[in-house]
Amino acid sequence: MALMIIPIILGSFWFGPVYTVGQSVVPPTMRATSSAILLFILNAIGLGLGPLSVGLLSDLLATSFGLGDAEGVRWALIASSLLALGTFALFWTAKRTVRVDMVP
Repeated sequence: MALMIIPIILGSFWFGPVYTVGQSVVPPTMRATSSAILLFILNAIGLGLGPLSVGLLSDLLATSFGLGDAEGVRWALIASSLLALGTFALFWTAKRTVRVDMVP
């Protein structure tokens, strides 16, 4: 359990920059709307589609590939964790244009 502290801390580093950029790329009169849309999308995907897609993948792996329930869940969680690599690549690519996009 103590080893989980490191991934949890590293996994939450993106919150500050994402909210900052979400506020900085729109005019001051649209910042509340931008924040509301950002929170809605993050919650809809993270809390709505995230668990659903991991569960569907788990069921698919358990039944279609014959892995069993425990192995299906394990591999579904591993596959969903690998999405972090794609997310990292997208953030890394976006960093090149953020300064240009910011509204003074």
